[in-house]
Amino acid sequence: MTATDLVDKELFEKNGAKPVESGAHRAIVLALDPKNDANGTFTEDAGIVPW
Repeated sequence: MTATDLVDKELFEKNGAKPVESGAHRAIVLALDPKNDANGTFTEDAGIVPW
């Protein structure tokens, strides 16, 4: 969950939401991955989530 300008940032961050800079990190990592190994998967900061 990411606290953006579209929501009450303070309330969301109090409930565990990440700031935009942290929330965007995973998307940037995936976009810059030259191998594209995570394509079609569910991911989180720690990596691919098995399902």
